Amino acid sequence: MSDIIYNIIVILAGLGVSLYGFAVLREGMETSLGTGFKRMIGKLSDRHFAGYCVTAGMTGLWQTTTLTLSMTASFLNIGTIGMTQGVVLLLGAELGSALGIVLIAFQSIDLMKILSILCVVGAFMLMFTKSHKMQQFSQSIMGFGLLFAGIAWLSDGMSAFVNDEGMYNAIAQIANPVVLFLIGAIVSIVTNSMYATVAIITALVGATGEGPLTIMDGVYMLFGATAVGGIVPMLYCISNSSRESKAMLLGYNLFKVFATIMFVLLSFVPWMIPLYDLIGHQTSAYMVIMYLLMMLIPGSLLLPLSGPLGRMLLKMIPKNKKTASVYDTFVPDENSLKLFSVALPWLVNNVFRIIDMETKLMTKVITRLGEKLYDDKGLQSEIKGLEKIIRLTTNTAIRLSAKLNDDDLAKLNVVLNITNDASHYLERIVKVNSYGQRYKVKAHKLTKEQYANLDNMWQNISDLSQQLCMLAQDMLQNNLVLNNQSLGKVLTLGQSNEILNTVFRKNVFTNGGFKVNGEYGLYFDILLEFENINTDLSNTAIKIGALSN
Repeated sequence: MSDIIYNIIVILAGLGVSLYGFAVLREGMETSLGTGFKRMIGKLSDRHFAGYCVTAGMTGLWQTTTLTLSMTASFLNIGTIGMTQGVVLLLGAELGSALGIVLIAFQSIDLMKILSILCVVGAFMLMFTKSHKMQQFSQSIMGFGLLFAGIAWLSDGMSAFVNDEGMYNAIAQIANPVVLFLIGAIVSIVTNSMYATVAIITALVGATGEGPLTIMDGVYMLFGATAVGGIVPMLYCISNSSRESKAMLLGYNLFKVFATIMFVLLSFVPWMIPLYDLIGHQTSAYMVIMYLLMMLIPGSLLLPLSGPLGRMLLKMIPKNKKTASVYDTFVPDENSLKLFSVALPWLVNNVFRIIDMETKLMTKVITRLGEKLYDDKGLQSEIKGLEKIIRLTTNTAIRLSAKLNDDDLAKLNVVLNITNDASHYLERIVKVNSYGQRYKVKAHKLTKEQYANLDNMWQNISDLSQQLCMLAQDMLQNNLVLNNQSLGKVLTLGQSNEILNTVFRKNVFTNGGFKVNGEYGLYFDILLEFENINTDLSNTAIKIGALSN
């Protein structure tokens, strides 16, 4: 009895360590990858097969589909990718989860225990490195090691648990396919890892079929684990998700159900046992092949249909009619307005939060132009919300003006000018969105090459916006003291963006001539709005310098 309790403790300890390792890995990866990674994903996912393969490789490498889904959800939230790309990435994540399980086939070299050493390597790197980026990278390595250390403990504990004579006989009595299906589902939910789930099923069947369960019993458990394996990742990622993220997570679960149904039907065809005989009754290899086929075949069939599937999933998620609570965080605290030394940083922080939100909103607009989704009322709701926030911030600044001396009033006027820039930024967003709605009946107005140029141009402007917001945050943290070198980098980026925009606009005239009502109209109009936004952001950077002590 004491051995059983000890094995249960080992299993729970392994589960806890693996979940903690995942949390550490997720935090480190999301922080250290940065905007460059997001841009790469956005570009690769436009080429469906390339995005599918890259996502599969990444998921197989870090062996946690939840991390891939979490990052995909964050990309959808800010509009870096659209629903089509989201479907491509979720299909790639499914294949990657199966590819990672190939590691089970190499248990003889204790690969899990070797990978567990990474938690020690990451911990030492974290102790001795001073660079913030290296600390985040070290955290990722430590989380990766902890994840596999926990899975190794869980697998060892489960094997010892099954080898107990009493438990062996009890498990051997389970023969109902429905019960086995439910057990597989429960194991998948509890472990939140298909690798751990397949390892447990392998332990129950035995390396060569000598375990308490038969090979078909293991297949039933695998079906159950696959069918509901997306519930925990969905619950983990669903909070504060956009409509697109929720649609992607729904698609993730529907895909797993579709794959399970497909293979349940195929199980009536007598091919599973001959396959088992063909590979020499090697249970681990058989389970790996089964799960790989369950993810590969349906995913390959659905990949060409990513666009229609993305639109269908988006229609299945109801539109949220409630006002986002984020707007309430811009309401000023009356106590903070009594001293200008407190009120000024509050106002500056609010303005740059607005600019950050506007950048994310414009990214969504550009993404929808590429996917021909012109009538999203959610965009109109976000535009109205931003108008409300800008008005609130402006009115607060005006209220302060009656109580200030000349020096403080000069700084407040700078803030009002930056707020005015933010208001102009929003007007540009409204114009670009209206261009898309105007041309929605003639979707060919924007060619693939033109959209690629617009996407590239916008990514550069988005980087400028992000660096500008970081510059403001650094200034606030240093008591309004500005780093002139950082300011110079922001202005240089703004100048390079202006040059690139000019090149794109000149090419319109040199490549076939300019057509006022032809295919270049929408493209040229958006480029002009991008130039205005880039100018506004560059001017805002100069105004930040005026606030510096």
